[in-house]
Amino acid sequence: MRIIIFTLIVSLIFVSCGEDEQKNAVFVKIDTGNDFSIALDSDGGLWIWGENTGGFLGDGTFEDITRPKRIGDHYTDAAAGFDFIVALKTDGSVWAWGENWGGQVGDNTNVDKTLPVKVGENFKDVDAGLSHTLAIKNDGSLWGWGAMAEMGSKFVPEQITTGFIEVSAGFAYNLGLKSDGTLWSWGNNFKGRLGDGSTENNFTPHQIGSGYSAISTGSSHGIALKIDGTLWTWGNNELGQLGDGTLEDKLVPTMIGGGFSKVPTGTFTQNTASIKTDGTLWAWGSSNGMFGNESSGAMKTPVNMNQNGFTQIAFSGHAIALKADGSLWAWGLNTSGQVGDGTLVNRFTPVQIIVHY
Repeated sequence: MRIIIFTLIVSLIFVSCGEDEQKNAVFVKIDTGNDFSIALDSDGGLWIWGENTGGFLGDGTFEDITRPKRIGDHYTDAAAGFDFIVALKTDGSVWAWGENWGGQVGDNTNVDKTLPVKVGENFKDVDAGLSHTLAIKNDGSLWGWGAMAEMGSKFVPEQITTGFIEVSAGFAYNLGLKSDGTLWSWGNNFKGRLGDGSTENNFTPHQIGSGYSAISTGSSHGIALKIDGTLWTWGNNELGQLGDGTLEDKLVPTMIGGGFSKVPTGTFTQNTASIKTDGTLWAWGSSNGMFGNESSGAMKTPVNMNQNGFTQIAFSGHAIALKADGSLWAWGLNTSGQVGDGTLVNRFTPVQIIVHY
């Protein structure tokens, strides 16, 4: 009898320890690429899921992943490009992986990488575009690498300028924000996405506004939030992605509303989303089932998705969002498992993605 009781006690201890050790991931950062997603948890773990045909999820395979998979630790920031990922570790080192035809990984090759490779040190911020990377060093200098349209390819990090506190890399163009609230742009100016009143390319950072607090690049349109909570957009508007009630391109920033607190990340398609100060989520442009229904038409003005409590939103052909408690939510197209719920079923309303580790 004593042996049986002892065995039961030991079993209960092991079960209890197993339950204690299993944790629900609390997420602090999200982003979306082309049919894949990434998220950073509060312990510095980096998670990836979705399409992996080019090996750009960084797990050493080419297999799609339908649920979040943790591929590394000690990360403080991460960004999804169109088909590659760049991430920052706690020691200030930058790591990248994925498709590398234009040098976007930054390891002085054009060979794709299915596992993270170290490409630099002493950085504090990173962002990824279509096929290029931007990163800010601890001294405030801005560096870039990869393919940037007429600028050609840079296979290792090269200094661009200095003075930016935030950058957003887009489809062959960039936005930058300085500490004084001034907004800057440079790159290819298709449809006026540089916001400087012209359609001429300009590969030198130049100021296009002031009073801003956050920035985001769409596929061919810019999005910026002012300190007063007004949201401004410009560039291509063929599917209503500017949200001003028209389908007309805008060559300079145009205000579309007030009371906003967040701009999206990961906008590689012709849509936009933003979060208001009351926590409500709004979206416009090409819907593809992104607005809480099965509609695929263009929405020319912001639509209230009747979803509350979100603090971050990454919006592409699918959406990933965070709530204040660090919970992860996703919806939209799910052809490669990019929603992360273990299925390939498109989701027209947000579903919670619970991750254990």
